Amino acid sequence: MDISINLFEDVNGDMQADKEKMLAVFEAFEQMDTRGQRRYQITRRLGMVRSMRQMDHLEAKHLDIVNHDFSLLDAEGEFEAFLLGLLRRYI
Repeated sequence: MDISINLFEDVNGDMQADKEKMLAVFEAFEQMDTRGQRRYQITRRLGMVRSMRQMDHLEAKHLDIVNHDFSLLDAEGEFEAFLLGLLRRYI
């Protein structure tokens, strides 16, 4: 199972019955600003959260780590390279 690399682990269900619930997860991600989206991607790939709902419950020490890593990834292409490196740990 691809749980470790699935960015939206909590998207599941029957497309007919649960379509709105499933799409709501993607819509919530799209409504985040770029920084929020990237912060979620980092915390998810590092295994700190399993869903966007858990972002509000991160401990301050974990947020400090993410914010530090984030500040190092401002140059063009560095963020994508960082994520690719994290994904390669699981493949």
